[in-house]
Amino acid sequence: VITGALYQGLEESLARNLGKPKRQYYEFHEGQMWKYLSVEEYTSLVPIPTLFIEQGFALLEAEFAAWYFEQVLDPHFLSQVSDWGIDKMWCGAAKSFRPNSPSCNLVPIPVTHDDSRQLPVSDDNDRSGRMIFKHFRETPRFRDWMDGMTEWEEFVGKKSSLKDVLDRCKALLYSGKQAPTDLSRCASLIVEGEVEIPGNLYVCGWDTLALNLFPDHTYKGPWLADGKFYTEKDVIVADLHMSCVSTGHWQKSFEYMAQNFPGKIVYVNGESHDNIAEYGEFYERSFQIGPWHETEYKHSTQVYVAAMTLFVVEEEQWG
Repeated sequence: VITGALYQGLEESLARNLGKPKRQYYEFHEGQMWKYLSVEEYTSLVPIPTLFIEQGFALLEAEFAAWYFEQVLDPHFLSQVSDWGIDKMWCGAAKSFRPNSPSCNLVPIPVTHDDSRQLPVSDDNDRSGRMIFKHFRETPRFRDWMDGMTEWEEFVGKKSSLKDVLDRCKALLYSGKQAPTDLSRCASLIVEGEVEIPGNLYVCGWDTLALNLFPDHTYKGPWLADGKFYTEKDVIVADLHMSCVSTGHWQKSFEYMAQNFPGKIVYVNGESHDNIAEYGEFYERSFQIGPWHETEYKHSTQVYVAAMTLFVVEEEQWG
């Protein structure tokens, strides 16, 4: 019903800028990395199912476009300056309009993005965008359409490159480290809801271990307890004896995380004392790696953690 393409800015596509941060908000749609990695879908022009197509360049089936825009281009939207929200809903709307057809496909052909920066970037524009989002979400049908792309957006990651997404797909499909990743199959499973998209990954120390234990999660860096929206699918990997928040003591930090983080917490114990089992009321969603009893401390914690890291990255153990 809707087809989109990749984007590529002329300046950013120059070899000297390879690897530098991109202005493209959704870096998954940035064409340079597709060319560089030469993934099968790019070299064979295989359309990739998706739940989100950006409105910069999109082809819409005419019958659907007439039906969709008649609903969303209401007086409230047309009376303000922001264009936010339209492309966040149309893949969900296309699924409702034609449930037995692919709603959105991304064709891996780059189109030139002039990036002339004519649209104003200001607090007023940002405020208008948030207000129109709020307006759309007040209509249950629009809200459902918008929510349909939320998990896809989380998996792709707003500033994640194609390589990041391929790594997540490899883990999601339990592919071998050297095997090519079937991006189309990965995308199809997500779009059809046949796999549960992993959540975000936060750390409080032990970054390398965290990335090896949860390669299919979206790495977000240190957990900052900043009031962001977290889900039960999110994970924190934390040092058992490190204060991850400004509580002044690791035990208070432990309690604070358990009370304010709905996901799972994996603690790494680098000492011969203290275990999460000693905190019964917070034990249900917590896990521990490392020495469990003082008598086990004769085994090197470093060796133990290294063994765990190797265990999860071995191809035959990914399942």
